[in-house]
Amino acid sequence: MKRIIPLFFILTLLFPGCQKQQRGKIRFCYSYDLENTCIGETNTFLVKSRFWVVLELNNPSPGETMKGNLYRIGENERTFILGKEYRLEQGEKNTADALIINQPGRFILEFTDEKGKIVASKELEIL
Repeated sequence: MKRIIPLFFILTLLFPGCQKQQRGKIRFCYSYDLENTCIGETNTFLVKSRFWVVLELNNPSPGETMKGNLYRIGENERTFILGKEYRLEQGEKNTADALIINQPGRFILEFTDEKGKIVASKELEIL
């Protein structure tokens, strides 16, 4: 088994087309300004602290609605916490929103497109 994991890792590096390609990335920031600057980027926050979630697409949007879903991560399960829709106009690459989480734990945020395909996902921890 020890040889399978490194071999799979090497194959993934050699054939990047086999990797799960995301259309964008998520950033978690203490602050976010009008110039689309993420200030204090991290994935760990204190309970009840306000932080910004920023979705940055790799390419301009054709004009679509994205859904952001927040899940709490347990040992063998994910529990849905909340979801919100975001409208990106044609040509837009970013959307941002403030978030406060009132309970400690590990979470994952996923943005999906109108077809339900994952655009970007990222884990965060609330202490």
